[in-house]
Amino acid sequence: MLIDGKPIQAGQIALLTRSRREARAARQALAERRIASVFLTQDSVLLEQTAADLILLLQGIITPLQERHLLSAMSCQLIQSSMLQIQGYREDQYQQTSIMLEFQQYQTIWKQQGIAAMIHELIRQRQLAEIWLGEPEGERQLTNLRHLAEILQLQALELDGMQPLLNWFIKARHAELDRPADNRQLRLESDENLVKIITMHGAKGLEYDIVVVPIGSFSGRARQNSNYPALFHQEDEQGRIQVCAELGQNDAHRKTAIQESREEDMRLLYVALTRAKSRCLIGLPIVRGFQNTAMARLLGLSQAKLDADQVQQHIENSLEGMATVKKVQSVARSQLIHSQQRSAVMPPKPMPLIQDQWQIHSYTGITRTLEHRQGNRELPQGFTDDDPPTADPLYQPLSVPSRQNGEVSTSLDPGNDGYNRFNFDRGPRIGVALHSLLEKINFQTSPESLSLACQQFLQQLDLKPDQWLKPTLAWLQDILSTPLSNSAFALQDIALFDRLDELEFHFPVTSGQALVSTCQRHGYLQGYHPETLALEGMMTGKIDLICRYKGLYYIIDYKSNFLGFRESDYAEDALRSSIHQHQYDLQYLIYSVALKKFLSSRLPGKDFETLYGGIYYLFLRGMNGKAGSGVFTDRPSMALLRALELVLEPEAC
Repeated sequence: MLIDGKPIQAGQIALLTRSRREARAARQALAERRIASVFLTQDSVLLEQTAADLILLLQGIITPLQERHLLSAMSCQLIQSSMLQIQGYREDQYQQTSIMLEFQQYQTIWKQQGIAAMIHELIRQRQLAEIWLGEPEGERQLTNLRHLAEILQLQALELDGMQPLLNWFIKARHAELDRPADNRQLRLESDENLVKIITMHGAKGLEYDIVVVPIGSFSGRARQNSNYPALFHQEDEQGRIQVCAELGQNDAHRKTAIQESREEDMRLLYVALTRAKSRCLIGLPIVRGFQNTAMARLLGLSQAKLDADQVQQHIENSLEGMATVKKVQSVARSQLIHSQQRSAVMPPKPMPLIQDQWQIHSYTGITRTLEHRQGNRELPQGFTDDDPPTADPLYQPLSVPSRQNGEVSTSLDPGNDGYNRFNFDRGPRIGVALHSLLEKINFQTSPESLSLACQQFLQQLDLKPDQWLKPTLAWLQDILSTPLSNSAFALQDIALFDRLDELEFHFPVTSGQALVSTCQRHGYLQGYHPETLALEGMMTGKIDLICRYKGLYYIIDYKSNFLGFRESDYAEDALRSSIHQHQYDLQYLIYSVALKKFLSSRLPGKDFETLYGGIYYLFLRGMNGKAGSGVFTDRPSMALLRALELVLEPEAC
C-alpha cells in the first residue's frame, strides 16, 4: 500500500484501544503475527515484570551462598531458564557450585565498578541480548533492564552498600503503585518503524496516517447495580466541582454516574475517530449491550436491539460513499509476509459539511467551515505548530552562521552545533510536550528544578540531554523571563495561586448568524466573506492559561509555530500575519467571551471591564528575554465582547 507514492511503513500505523488491558492483548495478537509494535505509555519502569525479576537477581547476587535465593534468581523470566535447567540447578552439585561462583563474580564487579557495570556483564555473560531479541517482547525487556541499571546506578551515589540499594529498590517499586515518577517513565524501544499501540486517552492531540480501532463498540463501567460504587461529579455551594462516590442506592446519583460515563465514552470515541489522516479502520463487535455503547448512540442505534446484519445495513445506508463495511466472521492467524505488490491508499474525500441543527462547536470547527467556504486556502508548509519539518528551502537552516545587525542566525553546519530553539523538532508531538511542560512547572521555581523539568521533557521526547539540555533550559528561562510587553509582567511573576491551567469551558450557543460580520465590524477576521453560520448547541474549548496579575485576568496561549530561523521572523508583523492566517483572533475572541462568563459566575457583581487584562499569544520559539519578543497581545473592546455574547446567545443577554 502506498501513501503519497511511498510504501507504508509500520510507524505510520496506530492502533487505539480503550484500556491498557486491550492494548496488551493487541500487542500479543500482533506478535503472534510477527508484526513488531510498541505500546506508548506513561507507566513507570519500576512496575514492569523486568523490575520484579531484577530484584530476585540482585538478592541472589548479594547472598550467593543461599540456595533458595540462587534458585529464585535462576527461575525468573529474565534469565529464561528452562524447567530442565532449573531442575539441574537443584539436583546437580556441580551446577550449583558453578552458579554460585558466577554470582560471586557479579558481586565483585558490583562492589568494584558499580551496579550498572555488573548488569552489563550479566547481559553479556548470560547472552540475554541474543536470547531476548528473538522474542516478541525482547527489545522491551532489554530496554527496561538498561533503564533500571541507570536508575540504580544514580541511586547508588546516595546509598552505601548493596543491601541498602536493594531495600530502596523494593520500596520504590511498591511506592510507584501510588506515586509514579517521570524520571522512571518507561522508555520506548527504537519505535520509529513499529506499529504504535496507544490508549484513546493518550492519543489526544496526535495524528497518524492510518488508525485502527479494533474494538469500536465500547461502553463505560458505571452500573445501576448498587453492589458497585458509582463515581460522579456535583457542584457545591461555593460553585466548586467535587468528585463523589455513591456507595448506597441513591438512584439519582447512579443515573448521574451512568450519564457521565456515557459522555466520557463519546468523547473518547470522538478522539479515536479523528486521529487518522488517510484511513481509519474500526472493528465493531456486535455483542450483548451494543445498544448502550457510544458507537451505537453515534449511529442512532441506541433504541433498538439489532443483529450484525441489521447493524451492517444501517451503517451502509447512513454512511453511503463515506465508508466501506465488511462483515467478518473469523480472523485467520496469518503471519506478515513482505510483498513488493502495493496498492495506493487514496486520500479521504473532503470532509462534508454536516448541517446539523445542534452540535458541539469549537474554534477549530468554525475555522474549518470558513476555510471550506473560502476555497480551502492553504497555509505554507511548516507554518503551523502541527506541521512536521519540511523540505521547503524557506524553512531549512541557513547554510552559514552569521550575525546581521546584532541578530543571531542559526545553522546546522559544522560551525554551529544547531542545538537551539529554532532547530528544535516540530510537529504535534512537540507542541503537546511543550504545553505539558509549561502546564506542570512552577514559573517561580529554582533553576535546579527547571533543569530537572527540562531533563524529563527531553527524556519524554527521546532527545539526548548532553546535546539539548543546555539550550532547552536557556530557552525555558527566556520564555519565563520575557516581559509580555514593554511595561507588562513576565510569566515568572505569576505565582501558582494566580494561575489556572487548561481551563475547559462549555457554554450554550443558540445563534451565531452574524458572528463573522460582527467581528469584521470591529476590525477582526478581515478578508473573509461575511458568512452566515448556523450555530446551535454548545461552544467548547480549552484555554492554555488564565492568570491573574495585579487584579487583572489575562488569557495566555502557547504557540510552538515555526516561523523561521531568525529572531526577526518572530517580529510583530510576522506574528500578526500568523494570527490572521490561522484566525487565532477568532480563537481568542471566543476565549474572551468564555472568560467573561467564567468570571461572572465566580465573581458575581464585578464589572468584567475592570477585571479583563487582555490576551497574550506566546510564540515560544521567538521569546528571547527581551520585552515583547515572540509575544502577540490584544485587548478586544467590551463593545465587541458584548456584541459577540448577543450574537452567540441572545437569550442570555
